[in-house]
Amino acid sequence: MEDFAKKKLSARKMAMIGWFCYLLGFVFPLIPIAAVVIGYIGRSEHKGLGYEEHFDGLIRTFWVSLILAIVGLITAVILIGYFVLIGTTIYVVYKAVKGLINLNAFSSEAWNVRDEDQPTSATIELPSDVDSPKVD
Repeated sequence: MEDFAKKKLSARKMAMIGWFCYLLGFVFPLIPIAAVVIGYIGRSEHKGLGYEEHFDGLIRTFWVSLILAIVGLITAVILIGYFVLIGTTIYVVYKAVKGLINLNAFSSEAWNVRDEDQPTSATIELPSDVDSPKVD
């Protein structure tokens, strides 16, 4: 069981590094290549741990953004490409931030709450020695 927890933590860390690579790509343009490599390695090494969507997302984000960037650069001559490049930037930032949020929100032990821990009624019971408020 401890080995499974270590593998799951390793997969989570790999996915997190991959999403950060996309954000670092705006400063260091070749870093997103590391993200897609992490995606392919993570997908093959960490099957069945619940992080497949993150690794697939890393791979898909790379290829979609690469194709959009190429289209944007080609069509920049007629000025439409600048809008495509801006859209590509927004797409990459959105995907990276959403991936990091999902990775942290759904992987954290703090968010694991069982259904029986949730209140089933919205009523508040007052202690018997407290009078209910009077309405005039």
